[in-house]
Amino acid sequence: MKRRYKPLIFPALFLCALSAYSAYAIFSPVQKKSRMIASIESEKIKIPTTVAAGRGTPPNTLHFNCQSEDQSAEVPSSQVFIKFENCFFYQEQIKLQTTEFKLINQTNQYMAQIFQPSEDVIVTDFIQLAHGENILKFEFSLNSKQKITKTIKIQRINSEIQ
Repeated sequence: MKRRYKPLIFPALFLCALSAYSAYAIFSPVQKKSRMIASIESEKIKIPTTVAAGRGTPPNTLHFNCQSEDQSAEVPSSQVFIKFENCFFYQEQIKLQTTEFKLINQTNQYMAQIFQPSEDVIVTDFIQLAHGENILKFEFSLNSKQKITKTIKIQRINSEIQ
């Protein structure tokens, strides 16, 4: 009868040792101190005011006015955010809502994702730019079923840091 339980002794001891080690790791005061130190250290890190921090203006952001025609810009980077401001329109003194948005870089066929954080502001995610001139077609629809199209030219210039 003793021979039947002999092969189970080592797995049982291993499981007991593993359980004891896990319990020690979870409830050990040393572990709690290291967690407190890590949280204190992380409070000293300064987060820049970018989109990741949830406030401010991200780097490489271009600002355009929805009311203006023939807008252009020059940038040294391969990606940009675009922020459109004053995106409200009136028809017979009634303010119209912008309902659908579409922004395509016609140079490289990149279609941007568009967000509307407030009533008269529209922002994009990073837009991929090709070398040279990029022609962006920004199209939005109003609740009156009217479509408005804006063309934006962004010149990607060569920079020393690529």
